[in-house]
Amino acid sequence: MIEIVSGVSGSGKTTYLCKLIEEDSLGFITPALFEGKKKTAISYRLLPQADLYLFACEAGDSEKDQCTGLHWQIDPAAICQINDYMDMLEGRADLAGRKVFVDELGPLELRNGQGLQSALAFCKKHAADADLQLEVVIRPSLVDSFIAYLGLSDKSDNISYVNL
Repeated sequence: MIEIVSGVSGSGKTTYLCKLIEEDSLGFITPALFEGKKKTAISYRLLPQADLYLFACEAGDSEKDQCTGLHWQIDPAAICQINDYMDMLEGRADLAGRKVFVDELGPLELRNGQGLQSALAFCKKHAADADLQLEVVIRPSLVDSFIAYLGLSDKSDNISYVNL
């Protein structure tokens, strides 16, 4: 079963996910870091651990990513660590009955074939698993692409939606 959590930047997608995390939850979340009210960086947390690591920091206009159009400098080591972690989850025999969080998949993954490809592959492999709850954050403009990648219909019984 997959729940797609979608909304514009700053709508509370990660905050929503944090309320769903249980002691045995797996996957990753990417909480924003702020200076006052300004988002200045993005961290990541590999569940069930509590430690936060730097995922991306704000880039200047001249450093805007040409592929995604994002104003973030993503740490390649963070991408590797999350991909390695998601690959490791594939080998686990105790996924049944658990929640697995993927926060978030974006244009880097869905349009450019880069970034968190192991998380994307994990979602595809397990989207129809009735005994696993996937919580996946996707931007509204990418939801249809994600569902098509999964090979499911947007009317599938395996998909539920939360729009924030």
